[in-house]
Amino acid sequence: MQKQVQIRMLAFEDGTKTEEYHFSGRMQEKNGRCFVLYQEKDEKGELLPSALRIEKDRVAVLRNESMGGHLTFDPAHPKYLRYHTPYGPVVYHFHTRGIQQKENELGMELKLEYTLQPVSEEGASDEDTSGIHRMLVIQIDTMES
Repeated sequence: MQKQVQIRMLAFEDGTKTEEYHFSGRMQEKNGRCFVLYQEKDEKGELLPSALRIEKDRVAVLRNESMGGHLTFDPAHPKYLRYHTPYGPVVYHFHTRGIQQKENELGMELKLEYTLQPVSEEGASDEDTSGIHRMLVIQIDTMES
């Protein structure tokens, strides 16, 4: 069964809110996973399909490649991310520090804590920095039918 939902995403960096997004979408359960389907606008204003895949121990954000692509928050599997900037590519070590999932009468809230650590050209993390500490808070509220 699908439910209509309102999605609110809050991004924090080192404890300070940096971004906030709102979407409408739908939520459904399939094979023990919760999927939240929604659309978001790209830089040109075109609507592109996006999704959250929520499992017990990990959360995946599934986006169009032009919007940053697929990102899985999984504490057991750190990974490397490549960002393209006007100055060239930058590589970060991406480590999920924690995932909190809370369900309530309105829906659910996810807190995804992670660290981005710059990586030097040799492939090792820079020792001069402790990384960028971020948190993504996702509130998913079901709508009255």
